[in-house]
Amino acid sequence: MDTNHEVYAKSNNGTACTYTARFQSVIGTGKVSMVCNVEEKKHGLLLLMKHTTQKCEWSFDEKMLNAVAVFKLEVEKLSCKEHE
Repeated sequence: MDTNHEVYAKSNNGTACTYTARFQSVIGTGKVSMVCNVEEKKHGLLLLMKHTTQKCEWSFDEKMLNAVAVFKLEVEKLSCKEHE
């Protein structure tokens, strides 16, 4: 998961080679599995929506729940990276 993205120029000489990006990321390794249980799928989608919108209350149409795949990562190892 990446956050705090920003593309910027190290200098103002107008060349593309002076551009870089800053970011922070968290990298998880482990076992990935598909979520089939409807309640667990809703829970995962609610967490994702809360993270991206800051809104906690969402409803999901059953047809849409059946159309989307949700995966979970059972984390065995986490690492972090920051580039400035």
